[in-house]
Amino acid sequence: MKVHVAKFFLCLLLLVGITLVAQELLPQQNLSLLPRAVNFLPGFLNKTEQKSPPQVPAEPLFLNRDKGLAHFYRRLAQLRAGRVNRVRVMHFGDSVIWYERVGRDLRAGLTRDFGDGGRGQIYMHQDRAVTLFGHENLTKEGFDFLTIPYEHFNHLEPKWLPAVGFTGWTYRPLSPRSESVQRAPPAAAPFTRLSLIVRDTTLTPLQVQVTNLEKQPHEPRAYAIPLKKETCIAHELEFEPTRHLALRFDRPALIDAAMLETAKGVSYSTFIQKGKHMAWMTAITPENFNCGYRAAHPDLLVFQYGINESASIDWKAKGFTLELYRKQLKEFFSRLKAALPEVDVLIIGPYERLKKTGNGFENYRAHDDVRAAQKAVAQEFGFAYFDAYAALGGAGHLERMLKVGLAYDDHAHLTDQGSELLGKKIYAEIYAGFTGKQPGAPIVTAEAVSTEANQSVADATRSVAGATPSVAEATQSPILFNSLAFAYFFLIVFAVAAILNRVPFARLVFLTLASWYFYASWRWWALGLMLFSTGIDYYAALKIDADNQTSGKRKLWLLISLVSNLGLLFFFKYFDFFATLANPFLAKGNFFQIPVLQLVLPVGISFYTFQSLSYTIDVFRRHIAAEKSFWRFAFFVSFFPQLVAGPIVRATEFLPQMMQSIRHFFINKEDFGASVYLFSTGLFKKTLADWISVNYADRIFADPGSFTAVETLIGVYAFGIQIYLDFSSYTDMAIAAARLMGFNLTINFDRPYVARTITEFWRRWHISLSTWLRDYLYISLGGNRRRLYLNLFLTMLLGGLWHGAGINFALWGLFHGIVLIIERATGYAKSAEFFRYWKPFSILITFHLVMFSWIFFRCHDLTTFIALIESLCSATFTAPNVDLKILAAVGLPYLWQFTAEKFHFLAGFLFANMPAPAQAVAAWLVAIGCYRIFTAEAKAFIYFQF
Repeated sequence: MKVHVAKFFLCLLLLVGITLVAQELLPQQNLSLLPRAVNFLPGFLNKTEQKSPPQVPAEPLFLNRDKGLAHFYRRLAQLRAGRVNRVRVMHFGDSVIWYERVGRDLRAGLTRDFGDGGRGQIYMHQDRAVTLFGHENLTKEGFDFLTIPYEHFNHLEPKWLPAVGFTGWTYRPLSPRSESVQRAPPAAAPFTRLSLIVRDTTLTPLQVQVTNLEKQPHEPRAYAIPLKKETCIAHELEFEPTRHLALRFDRPALIDAAMLETAKGVSYSTFIQKGKHMAWMTAITPENFNCGYRAAHPDLLVFQYGINESASIDWKAKGFTLELYRKQLKEFFSRLKAALPEVDVLIIGPYERLKKTGNGFENYRAHDDVRAAQKAVAQEFGFAYFDAYAALGGAGHLERMLKVGLAYDDHAHLTDQGSELLGKKIYAEIYAGFTGKQPGAPIVTAEAVSTEANQSVADATRSVAGATPSVAEATQSPILFNSLAFAYFFLIVFAVAAILNRVPFARLVFLTLASWYFYASWRWWALGLMLFSTGIDYYAALKIDADNQTSGKRKLWLLISLVSNLGLLFFFKYFDFFATLANPFLAKGNFFQIPVLQLVLPVGISFYTFQSLSYTIDVFRRHIAAEKSFWRFAFFVSFFPQLVAGPIVRATEFLPQMMQSIRHFFINKEDFGASVYLFSTGLFKKTLADWISVNYADRIFADPGSFTAVETLIGVYAFGIQIYLDFSSYTDMAIAAARLMGFNLTINFDRPYVARTITEFWRRWHISLSTWLRDYLYISLGGNRRRLYLNLFLTMLLGGLWHGAGINFALWGLFHGIVLIIERATGYAKSAEFFRYWKPFSILITFHLVMFSWIFFRCHDLTTFIALIESLCSATFTAPNVDLKILAAVGLPYLWQFTAEKFHFLAGFLFANMPAPAQAVAAWLVAIGCYRIFTAEAKAFIYFQF
């Protein structure tokens, strides 16, 4: 056996070495099969990784402000003097301006100081992705929305999108009955005109009906707009002042812009293009581009992009590169300058967007390059440039803002308070330029961010005993299986454990200490919680199992164990959840408010708590004798492979084999081959899960309204396979690591998506949890003996809450509980498994019930859930954002899931019995495959949060 292992590692190291040397010696071939050799060095040896954070240059925040905005300033002066009636500003941006963040503050300042010129651009129907701040859109349907699809990188065919207008989108009424209803808030200036830019293929005038809904009875007013074939036309409709009106068009013309405006003031339009690149607008045909911009007559164009571009460059999405980005920037602005030579342009540079790394978060590598490219093009074309990155404090500002509630924990977007801070800063600079003040206000430091923040948010975060963690601290993970850190850790632990094989107690103590270190790599203080649970349950079990204990004292010690463990779990995982639920009701009765502590959830606490509890309960039930050795019990609780995400190990299964493995374990060829196979497939599954998440599933659930029904449905399927791949990959690697050291862990997944009923699904999905809930909760409540349906209901509700402190998890558990009750009450649970020819239909039904339940699981708020359901019900059957890569990544794992079980067994059996060189080649190919689909935005295992 030693020869086999030696041959395997020798061949694997040889293959890896040849690959690394080939990459270094043939850079022109751009092989990129594995990371560079320097990346394999530990962090303390790899000095190239220890870079100091970039310094913010001592330069003005607003470059070329006075010259770049000179025309715009003249127009504002003319507006204030009464020589012109309207100044138009058009603000384009990606998701950083969702709900008009930043733009709302620029708009508020301009309309306050120069007059309210109206709402500007409106959206013809509701779309949560592009909601306008303070404006109500009461239209749910009736219009087709044509826009640039995601992943349209413009260097791919087709480049031109003839249907899309100059703004990057176009509305088209679906019928003459399609009506768009708009309402402004009472404080807004009433609308008096509608400015339209439309296109049509006929010369017949377009009939537009405007209805003032503030007047009773309603008095529709009809307008006829003359059209020009194959070009756009701008037309302005005037009507009586109103804040509530309806618009209707007599045929499906293409509406490139629809701006509700007043007679005088600043008209500020916001064009929100979530998840997209600014330069994708080079996909607009030159005819639509030139005609539209000239017809709109803007006085200032604002562009706020960059975070998606930096991510796309890092990911090399669709072959996207920095050189291509620079080329697209120049192409776009050259076309813009040719169409509007006198119009001013303001570029607002990107602030930070953080990505997950092994020890926390860091800014995207291409971020500084994107900022530099934007600055360079602004200087070349004479545009103004505002450096948001420097304005918010330079390197690390998003981490600091997250700490005081100014940024979301998606590490990419500012909260309302954060965007207000940036928006007011930009407007103060703009207004200073108008009044003649000198540019170059000081950078917003970290201290200023905290000072200028919304005071209630800052106070709330500071009130948590001064213990609010930084971004890196809050998201730090234990040593991840899919990291080089784990490879080094495991090799050292395995080698030392092998040396100590003839000294069982020393081996036991070493493995326990190594497991504690593994857990403490997340946070040292969390190790104290685990040791507390370990100590309580060890002592309580001894007392329960003592010969002289009465029944009452045995129950008392069991109660102490339950209260201690569940108390810790409740405090850290559920206290804030129940506090936020209770506080609104307490407020109605003028009672005190329960403080929300914003506690950090110790990773894996749900797993080791249930594992330790099962031990004391089994001792109480006399299924197992109390363990006399503290070290053996501590090792059972803390064994590192399954510690933070399962499977949940039973003392009745683990303790009896533990001493046998500690004393007499020598790995054989079968164990080694099976372990390498499991770990390799687990690593590949995790990498594929991250790819699906980053490239598709996360986008769908972040903004369902921007996708068609087919795309959203594929997104649900994508998350279904993502969570299976993610969770099962961890347990595969945990089982493999444990088996290499002689310990057998229970399987946790058994092709769950081939289940014919939900009852069977829970016999195949997260088996260690479902059996734990059955044995320690369901049976304790009465099981099948009494209150069957209530027991099922409560078990699944608590099972849902075990996954997380949120209404969505409770609803997920309730849904499964209700289906289980229906299956049991109707007899379907048995009949579906009995009738052979019904099997394909029962699998299909169960599969989609599970997929529907994942929507509850994944949607963390009601808004996202409603938007996703509305997208599914929209009956739009195109899928421009789905390509063959996405279909393959989502479909092939399902195909493997549905293959017969014998093929799964055969694959593992064949690998385990291969010669060592063949196994090394297979492992090398898996490593290359993982690296090729590895995403820059690596994600922690989903179940770490539970």
